[in-house]
Amino acid sequence: MNSEVHNESHWDTPEYSRIESARFDEDTNELSVRFADGSTAVMDPGRLLPRDLPDVDWWRVASNRIEIIVPYAGGWFEIPWDVVRRETDPVYADFWEGLARQHAGRVGLRVTSIRRQHGLSVEEFAERAQIASSDLLHLESGGFPLDEKRLQQILETLGLSLTEFFSQDVEDVDQFATSAAGAGQD
Repeated sequence: MNSEVHNESHWDTPEYSRIESARFDEDTNELSVRFADGSTAVMDPGRLLPRDLPDVDWWRVASNRIEIIVPYAGGWFEIPWDVVRRETDPVYADFWEGLARQHAGRVGLRVTSIRRQHGLSVEEFAERAQIASSDLLHLESGGFPLDEKRLQQILETLGLSLTEFFSQDVEDVDQFATSAAGAGQD
């Protein structure tokens, strides 16, 4: 049986996630975000925004308890507290990367299980999903970062939505047999 133990961490407190204020310093070109736990995150604000966001006005940056709000030419861009923390707290960033790796591993196991349930080789399944065998093997082995495009191609082959993929028992996935049997037929 696989069980996960979660020890309380400094980010498990409400104060860790509650933003008290955000301020841009033109002299240093840095954004300072003060949190309720007393810590201050200081960073290059450009790391928090999409590269193509036009005319960002850091002078009018605002915040509420859970996000920083940055005006730009098209309106307001919201940056959640956890994005700031991931950019400035390496331990927190590592924690989330570890969770993402675990998730990628679970996705890989799920795909492998469904493929094997239907008695298909990697090559057969990859051909039906119209992806390279190496991409399927990478995904099945828990490849990280998870290639969402390849996963979507696999789900389309299975006739499943992402929600169905994670909510159904592997034995209940009979749509695959229907869609796979018709593969290549017009």
